[in-house]
Amino acid sequence: MSFVDCPCGSGDKFENCCEPIIDGTKYAQTPLALMRSRYTAHVCKNMPHIIRTMTGKPLKRFDEEKTRDEWFEQCKWTKLEIIDAPPVAVDDKHGIVEFKAHYVFNDHEQVLHERSKFQKLDNKWLYVAGQNKDAHIETSNKIGRNDPCSCGSKKKYKKCCGSV
Repeated sequence: MSFVDCPCGSGDKFENCCEPIIDGTKYAQTPLALMRSRYTAHVCKNMPHIIRTMTGKPLKRFDEEKTRDEWFEQCKWTKLEIIDAPPVAVDDKHGIVEFKAHYVFNDHEQVLHERSKFQKLDNKWLYVAGQNKDAHIETSNKIGRNDPCSCGSKKKYKKCCGSV
């Protein structure tokens, strides 16, 4: 796959952002850069990058076939939203990134909301764990309180049908 703008949403060109990390010519310098590249690897269906950027239990438990079938073939990744990514110093060995990865599965928009842990080993950032932040699946069919009301009144949902 070839992109002009990077799918990770950084605003940079793909060739200057995630592409060199995914193709292995450069290492991610921060947990955030690694998270962005892992998301983009899902968009690009690049299994080698996903595998080589994990360690510990996630790598031991990784099911390549299931990932290919469910996350690569059945999902269309649409947007990465970074919630929190505390800065790390050059000598830090641990980092956190909280994100929401938006995707379409079975014609429904869904969101994977995760707080991921990263560890720096041999000067390379690696994914070591993730905690799912949502116990439910979010879909685009749900109307938010501040969304326009679906009745067509042009009022916010909370001030119209949502106040009933």
